[in-house]
Amino acid sequence: MVTYGVVTALSLQENGEELLPGLDDLDIRLTLLLLATSLATASAYFLFILNTKFVGTSCLYCLSSAFISFTLFFIRLKVCAFLKHNSAFLFFI
Repeated sequence: MVTYGVVTALSLQENGEELLPGLDDLDIRLTLLLLATSLATASAYFLFILNTKFVGTSCLYCLSSAFISFTLFFIRLKVCAFLKHNSAFLFFI
């Protein structure tokens, strides 16, 4: 839950709120990508453990966390790809 809070604070900072002073846009984007990757990896591992060690059980928190983690991960990948594409486009103008 702490990591989700940090992701929320960094996302707000990226959108103009000044919650964490001293961070530039590149630091925020890379940190968000790292956190989203870590969350998605941990969620995948926990779902693997849930499905192999506790066969037949389900965990609403685990499934919700995995959904949120993978959603954040894919959003960050899309943002990074969009920024990379636009920066390459602006370089040639």
